[in-house]
Amino acid sequence: MDLKSFFKRKPEAPRATASEPNGAPLTPDQAHFVIGDVHGRADLLERMLEKVDRVIGEDRVANPVLCFVGNIIDFGPDSHLVLQRITELTGEFAENILCLMGNHEQMLLDFLQAPAARLSRWMREGGDATCRSFGLDAALAADPDSLASELKLAIGTDHLAWMERRPLSHQSGNLFVVHAGADPVRAIDDQTDRVKIWGHPEFLTRPRVDGAWVAHGHHVVERPHVKDARISVNTEAWRTGVLSCAYVATSGDVRFIQAVAGS
Repeated sequence: MDLKSFFKRKPEAPRATASEPNGAPLTPDQAHFVIGDVHGRADLLERMLEKVDRVIGEDRVANPVLCFVGNIIDFGPDSHLVLQRITELTGEFAENILCLMGNHEQMLLDFLQAPAARLSRWMREGGDATCRSFGLDAALAADPDSLASELKLAIGTDHLAWMERRPLSHQSGNLFVVHAGADPVRAIDDQTDRVKIWGHPEFLTRPRVDGAWVAHGHHVVERPHVKDARISVNTEAWRTGVLSCAYVATSGDVRFIQAVAGS
């Protein structure tokens, strides 16, 4: 499937970074573009889509999957636009584009379920920026129930239902894509929902021994990289102005693509 019709502008091709096999070779069933935490940066999202489009065309990538690792909202200025854009893409290209549930989407949903109990945590984690992107006055935070009601109306039932349906993980061959990571001593198909969304204390320090490779966001890295069968892509786009993506070819090669603010 040629996905060049997804996007419009064609920037320069990304610099390639080769992966080193760790344990079993990486063998996804399809080529994957795993995009890190967008966090309300609509500008970087559009640059990334353009760059992915160019790679698909130049490399003649057949039937690829674009997978967002979650945390598409909060902190950055344009959560409203990012949510709308990714919702449209996953609806129009349901077989090739998906977005996972991140802990920030879960925090928003938790707030809407229990406004008074969950407001403070979400506000500390960038929820105030999401509210502003929907045109809501920060003064509403003094009344959690009113803020929740206004936010539900602003987001809309369709987008909220879409958010609630986000899968917690995606698997292709021995590639496992998840938001926050996996318990390294439990089988991939036996991970808890909490670990998928919030992570595990040994995920970054204890290598897996079952041949599975885990591509993830959540944990901030200075540069995207491959280490111990972990593919890390969260370069904290909302703060650094750099959104990262791992292009995982069916050959097992991993190349990193970056969208940089102002470039």
